[in-house]
Amino acid sequence: MTRFLGTLLVLGVTGLVAHPTPADAQASDTEHRLVKCMNEAVESCDEDFPSDGWRESAIRGWCYLIRTAMCE
Repeated sequence: MTRFLGTLLVLGVTGLVAHPTPADAQASDTEHRLVKCMNEAVESCDEDFPSDGWRESAIRGWCYLIRTAMCE
């Protein structure tokens, strides 16, 4: 019985081991558009809500979340 449980444990652990995938050497066009959109969202939030106090900083943080979520 202990050999059976040991075998199940070993099989479970090997099933949990991550299988890394090789990285792409070149980013796709979609990734470039996404990065550009996110940079524009951050810049527009910085312009709309300058950091004068803690409230504006909090509002600007929510602006980052909302506007970057609207990117493709």
